[in-house]
Formats: sequence, structure tokens, C-alpha cells
Amino acid sequence: MSITGKFNNIENNYHIDPRILGTGHHGTVRECIDCTTGQRYAAKSIRKNDLGVKPGELAREIVLLQDMKHRSIVQLVDVYEDAEYLHLVTDLCKGGE
Repeated sequence: MSITGKFNNIENNYHIDPRILGTGHHGTVRECIDCTTGQRYAAKSIRKNDLGVKPGELAREIVLLQDMKHRSIVQLVDVYEDAEYLHLVTDLCKGGE
């Protein structure tokens, strides 16, 4: 199953820190670093085959995050998908939830 229509490896462009910053119902959040710029981001990794994960809802979340442009809202930077996970790269927020 593909959400984005194409598979690509997030590790080609980002170094993923193995430490988990947070967990949710369907995935985890880790810090990642852009291999080209050194910029730090958050990578939300969602296991696509978990019960309760709906491909249509994930696709909708991507579209909504891409359309949101406001300084008070976390910005979606990139989207990666492989056979098992969907990875959403966003601004990294420091200081808790």
C-alpha cells in the first residue's frame, strides 16, 4: 500500500537520531538532521500496517500540513514513504508538548 504514490528512503537525506522524542497511537517522533544543511527537524514515523491507520486519513493529513502556512503552526518540510512507514519531516519544537 502506498500513501504518496512513491517510495523513497528518508535516510538518503536525513540522519535519524535513534532516541525517541515522543510516541503516539501509530508511531514515534525522532530528531533528524538534514545531511546537506545540518538543519535539525522532527521525523514522525507512522507504521502503515498498524490497526487503525487509515491511508485516506494519512493522505489528508499530508495535504492539510502542506497547506498550513502560519508561524504558530508546525511546518511540514518533507514526506518520505517506504514499504513499512510513512515519515513526516516537520519543524523541530523544543521545550515539551
